[in-house]
Amino acid sequence: MPIYTVLKREDLIRAEQDAETIQQLTLCGYLNAGPFEAENADQAIAQFRAANPEQKAKKPLGLRWIMWVAGVFAVVWFLFVIFYMLPSAFQN
Repeated sequence: MPIYTVLKREDLIRAEQDAETIQQLTLCGYLNAGPFEAENADQAIAQFRAANPEQKAKKPLGLRWIMWVAGVFAVVWFLFVIFYMLPSAFQN
């Protein structure tokens, strides 16, 4: 079986056999993830993904904090409208 070199850049994954192509891609920012023995490039990528399960990306702390504050504000605003503004609109 041929040996494919799996290359990874951010969320992009490629499998190549040609040394010149591999060299060009590493110059473009791809990282060498290692060689895999497979019949075609798709199988090499599948083997790589099986050996290295991707973890879910975590949002930055600042963004999580802003989302939390916005959620709390939305809940407080909803409660204010339902329990204060609406009843006061229908008084005598």
